[in-house]
Amino acid sequence: MNGSESQRSQEGLLRTLLFTILRECPDMIPKAIETLDNLDYDWGVWRPGDLLKLVQHLSSRDFGIKFCFLIDGLDECEGDHGDLITFLRELTRSQDMKICVSSRPWTRFVDAYGQDSDRFLKLEEFTQGDIRTFVLDTLHSHQLFQAHAADPRYTKLVDTIVERANGVFLWVFLVCKSLLDGMRHADRLIDLERRLTFAPPDIESFFRNMLLSTDKVYKKQTARLFWITLAVPKPLPSAIYWVLDMLEENPLAGIDSDQFNSLHHVEQMSRRLDARSKGLVEIRYENFHGFNGSSSMNLWTFAVEFIHSSVHDFLRTPEMNTAFIENAEDDFDCDILLCEAFVAAVGLPLGSLHYTLNQIVYYAGNIERSKGITLPCLEQLDTQLNGIFLTRAVEAGLGIYVKTRLSRSPPVLHVHQQSRPLLDLALCDPRPSYEIVSTLLDSGADPNEYYCETTAWGGFLDWIGMGGVETEISFHYAEFKEILALLISLGAPLDYRLNSGLRVESVILEKFEPRDAEYILSKANMIRAVSVPV
Repeated sequence: MNGSESQRSQEGLLRTLLFTILRECPDMIPKAIETLDNLDYDWGVWRPGDLLKLVQHLSSRDFGIKFCFLIDGLDECEGDHGDLITFLRELTRSQDMKICVSSRPWTRFVDAYGQDSDRFLKLEEFTQGDIRTFVLDTLHSHQLFQAHAADPRYTKLVDTIVERANGVFLWVFLVCKSLLDGMRHADRLIDLERRLTFAPPDIESFFRNMLLSTDKVYKKQTARLFWITLAVPKPLPSAIYWVLDMLEENPLAGIDSDQFNSLHHVEQMSRRLDARSKGLVEIRYENFHGFNGSSSMNLWTFAVEFIHSSVHDFLRTPEMNTAFIENAEDDFDCDILLCEAFVAAVGLPLGSLHYTLNQIVYYAGNIERSKGITLPCLEQLDTQLNGIFLTRAVEAGLGIYVKTRLSRSPPVLHVHQQSRPLLDLALCDPRPSYEIVSTLLDSGADPNEYYCETTAWGGFLDWIGMGGVETEISFHYAEFKEILALLISLGAPLDYRLNSGLRVESVILEKFEPRDAEYILSKANMIRAVSVPV
């Protein structure tokens, strides 16, 4: 049960169960909404009692669907474990709901689930053979162990690891890594035995000891490495970590493109990461979708990841966060560093422009929302790409960047002379941005300009008038309302007839609440009032 504090709570567990049920059985969504309405549910406020009743109702015999859930790590769940046990017991009252749970052998869970030997398994009893095989294969990779494999003292070393593991493979992995480090340093058998004796009994203590042993030279890089790897929604290619290193060394220097197509540089990056993270971060081959030449081995085809999800959870603890803040320095900002790194990576060999631009847009959006600024490097990027980035910025809703870019004289309303008007791009987005539409109109964009046999205004209305778009409109209702009102107030005509044959007024009355429809249409009346001569 790894994850954030909310994910490890009973409420988070219930929400996960509910999401899983509805994802697997989408036909049950209307029934779920109906049940919540009957419970007098306050939309947006999740109450555990309501969630429990909803999950119980959906798993009842009324629907004829049987469910089996595997819940790992009950001991990691936040809150009172007695309440958790009661909640699970309530959940399994339904004969169509079966649950298999796992936990460390804490007394409360053993009392609740460990009394029936037919339904109780000790994992370590089933994994000892696999653990022994892993230990032998790992240690046999070093010539020192090969030379003494028949020595009973080395055999006892393996036996001790298997006995202390308690079925936890990650602990075994970390211990074996420590022993291999010792062998590389020509440790004697007595030294290896000490390493095993001093090995912490639990994973968290192991992580802590590893980090405390990091060379002081790497404190800053270690903190930044962990912070970045924690912050990204998906693992990044090692090429970006290489670029980050280059920018730290000399922000004004160009990136040497020859360094991105060699397996030698992958090995160098791997060594850097190992030194800074003490092995908690590694690079793994991953065929990133969209990379040119991705079948080759280079910095773009290796992802940087934690060795295990438990490392991620450990590093998110308050203790570790405090250490990161102390060591990463005050000016450190993940979004800014990553945005600048991806900008610097544009045009490098073997990289994917589509992937890189998506990442730039993502981090630029984070910066706009959290800091209310845009980065100078983005304007340089747009010049480098002949306006391609401005188009992506309009589509992605980067309002501050678009406003800054259009403040130039004269403003850019088309990326190229014959290209699609930026206003048309902004209006045909299922999640339109009032800020960007307003900026474009203030800069002189014309909603009545023709492109591909229609206008931006006409295309916007035809999209709104389509069937099946009510969900998008409801999610962004205020934006749609204000954009329509703004366009009409600037002279967008109400006499336009949609492809469906409907008139503008009919569509607005159909898609919006009466008061809002009246507000939108009143903008046309204001124009008429102004235009009537006195």
